[in-house]
Amino acid sequence: MKKTLTPTKESIDSLRNYEASKQLTDTRFKRLVGVQRTTFKEMLAVLKTAYQLKHAKGGRKPKLSLEDLLMATLQYVREYRTYEEIAAVFCIHESNFIRRSQWVEVTLVQSGVTISRTPLSSEDTVMIDATEVKINRPKKRISE
Repeated sequence: MKKTLTPTKESIDSLRNYEASKQLTDTRFKRLVGVQRTTFKEMLAVLKTAYQLKHAKGGRKPKLSLEDLLMATLQYVREYRTYEEIAAVFCIHESNFIRRSQWVEVTLVQSGVTISRTPLSSEDTVMIDATEVKINRPKKRISE
């Protein structure tokens, strides 16, 4: 019988949960997440505003909180781990994490917050990292 390794609630809380990270010092928080705590809170405020506008009519509560989603997205940008690895750590489906992390990236860029290490200037060279790329699948055609 093949065993699959699934993370336990305790391991997630100790490593990647925002609530558990509140007890960390500012230096350790920056080492874990990649941004200062104040920057993280500014990003979170932008996301909360955008989320409230998007879901003004209500709806189902997300399985992953905005705080944890922002932490996971920052880890993806910083560490370039695969979506599958990060989704497994946070116990959500990979496609759900891809969709929500792309929303986080777009929302932050539209608000003027950069999530890269240094802002780009006009003289900088841009390299595209194709670690994970959406693939457009052809639509099925009805035979005539």
